[in-house]
Amino acid sequence: MTIFFVFWTWFGYFGFRIVHNFFYLKQPIHTSFVRSVAHPFLLLIIGQIVFNVGINEPTIPQLIGGSLTMMSGLIFIIGAHKALGKNYNTAIVNKTPPSLTTTSYYKIIRHPIYTGAIIMAIGSEILLDSLFVFLVYLSIPFIIWQINKEERELKEKFGLRWDALVHQTPYKLFPGLY
Repeated sequence: MTIFFVFWTWFGYFGFRIVHNFFYLKQPIHTSFVRSVAHPFLLLIIGQIVFNVGINEPTIPQLIGGSLTMMSGLIFIIGAHKALGKNYNTAIVNKTPPSLTTTSYYKIIRHPIYTGAIIMAIGSEILLDSLFVFLVYLSIPFIIWQINKEERELKEKFGLRWDALVHQTPYKLFPGLY
């Protein structure tokens, strides 16, 4: 039952991304599909489910905590997508946005979609009672590398406006931490 919930929640999120990118951003469907399928957290979850590796039956506290954590991450991601609107571009498109987003979660942290994905992945691993949660933590340096790449591009495009945003919103992923 938990495997079903985890799989369909991730599937729903990536379906949302594909539809959003195709209809709202007018990006080719293959671009969004490739980006979604190549998502490392999705690959981790699908791999665990398909090969039945590292999955145990969760306890009641794990069911409650994992579900709440996973859904919190998903809500965070969807709220950040909504705040970005047409400024959202998948990394595969490799375009900087036309303007800076400074509303909603972006008032608190600069990269809430990554934050939500990390939270959602941790919740998934709690629900699967998996030892593979360490792979989520090992992926964080790669996420930080991507964030730094994106921020260099934003600095190049927006200059002083970007510097002001960084000063106003000093945290990249987690308030008070990083």
